[in-house]
Amino acid sequence: MSTTPDMPSMPGPEQPAIPLAPAVRTAYEELYSHYEEAIENTDDTALESSLMDSQLAVSKIISLDNAAIIQKDSASFAAVLKQIGIANKGLTDLQAQIAKVAGNIAKYATIVSGINKVLSMVPDI
Repeated sequence: MSTTPDMPSMPGPEQPAIPLAPAVRTAYEELYSHYEEAIENTDDTALESSLMDSQLAVSKIISLDNAAIIQKDSASFAAVLKQIGIANKGLTDLQAQIAKVAGNIAKYATIVSGINKVLSMVPDI
């Protein structure tokens, strides 16, 4: 059995400050504001479920951050960090799911383009 030398680990993003820095909080709030339209405009039930789960997870971050602002104790700070971990895992999964859908849309776009070309060249009979 061969072993590989230890690879140096790449530093990850820094742990966010709690309560959240204004820019981080705004990013979560903006993300949250985009969910409703996306949920209403999808016919994909699996994607809709993932969007709703992710919306709830992001909402919990904002709520827990509100509590951390008010309570200012280590337990409330830890709760925000834990929820960020949960939400960000879900965001990563949702990102992959949406990327797959977007890839399919690109495939369909070429078909629509071809249909448009044919219909513009060959009139209705």
